[in-house]
Amino acid sequence: YTFSVSNYVCNHYFDVVTTSPTYFSAGYHTYTCYLCGYSYKTKGDKKKILKTPKIYSLKAGKKKITVNNSNNKAASGYQIKLSTSKKFTKKTTKTVTAKGKKVKSKKISKLKSKKTYYVRIRAYKNQSQGEKFYGKYSKTLKIKVK
Repeated sequence: YTFSVSNYVCNHYFDVVTTSPTYFSAGYHTYTCYLCGYSYKTKGDKKKILKTPKIYSLKAGKKKITVNNSNNKAASGYQIKLSTSKKFTKKTTKTVTAKGKKVKSKKISKLKSKKTYYVRIRAYKNQSQGEKFYGKYSKTLKIKVK
């Protein structure tokens, strides 16, 4: 058997494929030499982020509240957190999802009357496999239920 190694050095000519960033992964560039097949990836743009929604108004009713928030076209829905404590401990926290891109107001009922609740909201984006990407929480506001 004879085995030889050539000292062939390719003057690379690259085809570039750019992958755009999504809410779930960062973007990147793939360079592939169309002469020898050598390829490598470089970093591209950072992951997209969801805008933080704002709570415009909270209206108290009898054992219920209504949350009016800003609309985010990129969001699949919103997660609203209610708590009787400022620090949102698990025992006193209630999470409500508002599905849909155009949800600007959500009524939350079955609350205890004459209690003060702290409210915050964040947007989320669904991925095809059921995974969710969450944005940052809004500022916390408080309201007293009638």
